Amino acid sequence: MKRILITFCLLIVLAGATYFLLKNSTTNSPSAPTPTPAPTSMVITSPTQSAFCTPLQLQASMETEVAAGNAYVQVMLKNISTTSCQVIGNNTLSVGYPNSVTNFTTDVKRQPTTPLFTVAPNQTIYALVHYPNGPQCSSQATDVNSMVSYAISENDTVSFKPTMGDTLLIPSCGKATEVTQIDLYPFSSTQVTP
Repeated sequence: MKRILITFCLLIVLAGATYFLLKNSTTNSPSAPTPTPAPTSMVITSPTQSAFCTPLQLQASMETEVAAGNAYVQVMLKNISTTSCQVIGNNTLSVGYPNSVTNFTTDVKRQPTTPLFTVAPNQTIYALVHYPNGPQCSSQATDVNSMVSYAISENDTVSFKPTMGDTLLIPSCGKATEVTQIDLYPFSSTQVTP
């Protein structure tokens, strides 16, 4: 009899607990389905993709250092805008000089390794121009006004301004057989050394 009474009390406690849980829990009754909006067309752009830099976004400059009969011209492109932009990295610097100068040659010393630079605001990329500063001449050398330029995209080219003067002065020997070789090094994210 005692067992029956304990079992009966346990059943009452379990029934009460079940009733309490069912009454206080939220039930999910079936409701009307939520309508799904019709698909629309979307243009997806990559958040990491930047547009090509324009000449107005870049400061194109060069600094010449002369040492032991050599001139090293550090060529720099600095992003002066407030947004990142891209510069083609696998083009070659171009050196322009008068057609009357026939004893200048250019030589690409290294192949570009970065096909495309993404240049952040205030970031600078570097290239290098090197040439002998007179010892290649047995005759008197004459400085030739020269320009350095670079195609930053398929549509735009920038010209570099020296820190002193309007053009780069490259010595041309008086004899046409004495050649001034101008070495060109590609752009890099760090300063370039020969």
